Amino acid sequence: MVDFSGKNATQFYNIIKQQKFNWNLFDLRYPSLGRFDICYFREHELANSNEGLDSFLVHSRSKILRDTNTRHINLVNNVTGKLLRINRRDNAKYYRVYETNNGLRFELEIKKRNACKIQKDLFGNHIEKFEHELTTFFYQYSSKLFPLDNIYTDGLVDFLRRYADKQIPEEFLITSYLENKIVSQDEVRLFHLLQFLSFIQTLNEDFKNSELWIKN
Repeated sequence: MVDFSGKNATQFYNIIKQQKFNWNLFDLRYPSLGRFDICYFREHELANSNEGLDSFLVHSRSKILRDTNTRHINLVNNVTGKLLRINRRDNAKYYRVYETNNGLRFELEIKKRNACKIQKDLFGNHIEKFEHELTTFFYQYSSKLFPLDNIYTDGLVDFLRRYADKQIPEEFLITSYLENKIVSQDEVRLFHLLQFLSFIQTLNEDFKNSELWIKN
């Protein structure tokens, strides 16, 4: 068994990507990829409050309990902030979501049968296909765990819309206003109309009595 962790694992994977590693050094008749880690880092913005993050994590826990068979879920405080653990550590899919000093980290450990499903392309040096399958697995599994109508999952929504098989209606969009919820185009038009009416109320009487032309 060969174990790489941290920076050593990153360096080893870069060597594989450059196809400078000779897999013949190992007996690949019965290969087994024991574990592979993949993560997504969502930077904090000034507008993101602790209350908003707490709400997201609590909502995520409720969604997991409601929509999946997972029952091993822990939401705790650690040194840097909140930590959400999903599944046991020895599970084939062990997920953690936790705060760092400048963002929120979504980290998935893929092991056992799930790792074996994607290892063929890695051992065959089909790196682009391997990375596509790995990231698609990560985002599709994440979509089952976390609410998609939240600012912390905007990167997840973007990936699913562009790359994954799971379809999100194209008329949905992410906006920085309306509290970064997924909203339809009709709702956005209504929001702009309300903005315009509010603006009209601030104008003086001379301007209100003048003609207004709107060109389609």
